[in-house]
Amino acid sequence: MADSRPHLPLIRAGALDNPALIGPQAVIWTHAAQELALHDPDPPSYPAQIRPVA
Repeated sequence: MADSRPHLPLIRAGALDNPALIGPQAVIWTHAAQELALHDPDPPSYPAQIRPVA
């Protein structure tokens, strides 16, 4: 996927030592989830990949 958009750098950030610092921003690929999967209702949900902003 990164090859198709070389002008958009992909940066994944996390806070393993303090998970309360940065939480999930979205839940993606919900259409492929098992029926038993539980999703956090707070962040927005998307059935597939989120469109790029730029």
